[in-house]
Amino acid sequence: MAPRLLNHIAAFLPACGPPVHDEARPLSRSILLPMLLAILAFHVCTIRSGHDWGGDFSQYLQHAKNLVEGRPYAATSYRRTPETAHLGPAYYPPGFPLLLAPIYRVWGLNFFAMKLLLVGFLVASLVLIHETFKTQLSTRTQTALILLVGLNPLLWDFKDQLLSDLPFLFFVFLALRLMQRAVRPASHPLLGMWLGIAIGLAYSTRSVGLALAPILPLCEFVARRRLSRASVLALTTLAVWIAAQAALLPGAGGYLSLFRLDPASVCRNVVHLGVAYSVFWDNGYVLWGRLLVYFCVLLLALVGYARQARRRCGPLELYPLFYLLPLCFWPFPQGYRLVIPLFPLAVGYGLMGLETLLARLDGRGRKAVIVAGVALLLATYLGKYGSLPFGEIPVGIERPAARELWSQLATWGEDAGTIVFRKPRVMALLSGLPRPAGEGDRRRGAIEVSLARARRRGRGRKRLRGGRGA
Repeated sequence: MAPRLLNHIAAFLPACGPPVHDEARPLSRSILLPMLLAILAFHVCTIRSGHDWGGDFSQYLQHAKNLVEGRPYAATSYRRTPETAHLGPAYYPPGFPLLLAPIYRVWGLNFFAMKLLLVGFLVASLVLIHETFKTQLSTRTQTALILLVGLNPLLWDFKDQLLSDLPFLFFVFLALRLMQRAVRPASHPLLGMWLGIAIGLAYSTRSVGLALAPILPLCEFVARRRLSRASVLALTTLAVWIAAQAALLPGAGGYLSLFRLDPASVCRNVVHLGVAYSVFWDNGYVLWGRLLVYFCVLLLALVGYARQARRRCGPLELYPLFYLLPLCFWPFPQGYRLVIPLFPLAVGYGLMGLETLLARLDGRGRKAVIVAGVALLLATYLGKYGSLPFGEIPVGIERPAARELWSQLATWGEDAGTIVFRKPRVMALLSGLPRPAGEGDRRRGAIEVSLARARRRGRGRKRLRGGRGA
């Protein structure tokens, strides 16, 4: 249904030559490697010390700490209540904690080393993004794709948050690249095993990675009305992977247990996803400039997507559809995080749409469009970088006041009672207080969380209350 609809859309577009390049040459290593090294150096040299107060990172780190110390994976010292369900699931998938565990084992809570890991995944993702689009874009637009994604100010800022999204981006494009190879008629069947592992890694990093599973079978069924051995092996490998994870770490399924069918929430998520994508084009100053770039890129991306889908509906074309579907039912808003895997695709299809537009123009028109586009993107990126701080994270968990709080809590030890704190998971990780014995246990040493912010005076202020066991 979706490919047929896209064919109808593409039929109204003026014929101007194929937007994809069957004989396109990938970037030479003499260009690609220095560009990747420059992006890597920029991100490494601008890593900011400290970390913000977001709670997700602390739960990932607590899982990693438990893996290193041999404790139960779910023992996070954080008591989840109905009032705090919006913070996230009781347990996160184990993929990202497993990546953090070796760093924690060697260096402890070394945020710099962990951020280096994220930068490495970002640059490795650029390699896979280039491999994915190298036969569909010219060498100039391949260069633009890598620069626009690798130097995006939002992703630059995001590397300083210890979250699973950049590793997830890598595993998504690893799976998509393997699908592109597996969908060929002469592909090796064992490629399916590696594809199943790649999808399993994506699923173990973020549960929405399961949306990758039906893409290759659907592509093959549409093209040949049957499944190849590679596709069957991929699904079998993925099933074994999921079963093994469920057996070794029961309950570590992320947000899957929180999904609810709520029409109001679906409508809210659809609007939210559209707004979230526009954040990637924020210039730091004026909203109209952000919206201008957003709609221009979105329109070009739709043109490029429709053209490509009309020519051949492959894994790249199906992935946004399968990925966006569960996001519409996502239990809680997560800002632009959920759109990160789609951002390179939108840029890539936008560049395809730009090539489609340029093919219709004469030399002077092409030059004018290119100059205007480069000026607009430079203003957007430089403006946003100019509004971002490059120094130490100003309000973070390693500031002197925060360190004093953790030191004070550490002295309480077994005398700590029930504690109410606005950032419970951060406190659970850094306070060093004993772990609660169970969900219903309120003995000394338990940490209970409540974030009914609207009911409390002084909304937005951190509140701490300590005493003997409740």
